[in-house]
Amino acid sequence: MSSIKELINLHSKLVTRFKEYETATGELPSSGTHETNVVVLNEMRYALRATVKILDYASFDKLNQEQQNGFDAGLQESLHALRNAYHDLVDSLLIIMTGMMDELIKEHPVATINILGEKRLKILSDINEVEKIVAKSRGKKGHERQDIYDTEIYDNWFYKLVEHYKFVDQVALPDIIREHDRLEKEEISSNRKFVLMLALAILGIAITIF
Repeated sequence: MSSIKELINLHSKLVTRFKEYETATGELPSSGTHETNVVVLNEMRYALRATVKILDYASFDKLNQEQQNGFDAGLQESLHALRNAYHDLVDSLLIIMTGMMDELIKEHPVATINILGEKRLKILSDINEVEKIVAKSRGKKGHERQDIYDTEIYDNWFYKLVEHYKFVDQVALPDIIREHDRLEKEEISSNRKFVLMLALAILGIAITIF
């Protein structure tokens, strides 16, 4: 049976990890479809609405059967929404990290590989490991899925992913951009040298002929 203590504990953990996410990424968690679909905030809003229903039954120790049924339904609804937000926070972090890594390889492929090196493969491997756990958790219900997120994702992986994100976004990204600019300038210089050498070669052939 669910309890108020569980509700308070889950809310506390969610708020703490939500703050970690927001501090690291500078963004609110979303489903990847941009501004209007802020799924974690929506689930927290649903949890709040359900929690307000619980307050209608403030005298919890003296409820008749109808009141007890209302209390239990509100509590279950609130816990369900908080659990969804707890899961969505991980999903959102995976989406934003995968998108960031894909964009770097698309826009700055050589510079990204040069700067990140083996770290890039480690980050992608960690993302993949968490995605496997998320996939494994689907189809599980209530406490069983919650336990997977607590013990396998939040305890072992969540902060690693947050640190990966902060490293790439705040430390490596400026270096990647500088490396990309350097490579572009180097390529332009090489092309100019090639054109000049080609022109001199053609000129030399022309002089020899005539």
